Amino acid sequence: MDPSEAAEPGSTEMYAMSRRTKVIAVTLLALTLLVSWPVAAHYRARGKVQDYKRQLQARGEKLMIDELVPPPPAYDSNGAAALMAAASQLQWSSLDSNSPPSMKYIGPGRAMVAWQQEILPTADSTDIWPGLRKTLAEEEQELAAIRAALERPVVAFDLNYAHGFSLLLPHLAQLKGAAQWLWAATLLDLHEGRSTNAWNDLKALTALHERENDGRMARVVLCFWEQWFRGGDRKLGSGRTGPTEEGGVR
Repeated sequence: MDPSEAAEPGSTEMYAMSRRTKVIAVTLLALTLLVSWPVAAHYRARGKVQDYKRQLQARGEKLMIDELVPPPPAYDSNGAAALMAAASQLQWSSLDSNSPPSMKYIGPGRAMVAWQQEILPTADSTDIWPGLRKTLAEEEQELAAIRAALERPVVAFDLNYAHGFSLLLPHLAQLKGAAQWLWAATLLDLHEGRSTNAWNDLKALTALHERENDGRMARVVLCFWEQWFRGGDRKLGSGRTGPTEEGGVR
């Protein structure tokens, strides 16, 4: 037998094993590249972000939550505790049936200004003003405390901003209720011609809104009302009719 023919089966087997080894090696290499490429890209991007953060910090930018949170104000200058204490004493149910609307829709392009009406009926009352007058008189002490608290230099609440989007804001419900009371007091003061009291209530309401939201819009509204209030009681006492003849709002 030819020696080369005798060695042929072994050579074929070795060739097949070598081919399988190559296929396995190429497959493993491809899998390694497939996995390592996004990982390497992630760390490259992360490194670039860290470099950019260091550049920002070198310019004086504050990137950490603890750096952005303002220092707590002095207790005597912070009106938050007094504001929440007074707001928690308000009887919410008393205002539900005596809450006056700002305006009432009466047709396309026409509205009735509520505070100008001598008698203002609602779904719950034939005339809302007597009940509202009584309700506000009962809560005057709390409303005065709210106005005084909002005159403090700062109204800052103790919030843990590290909680991010899961941060609880339990004080917002009471602030919203206090705003509704101040608005009702403003409308009653306008209705009864007490321009100074209405102005004070509106300033307190604007201060409350400014602390809850963007203060720029609140200041614009306050400036508008300041111009209007300069007319004094003469404007408050002029006609309580509602819509104008042209169909606009008075």
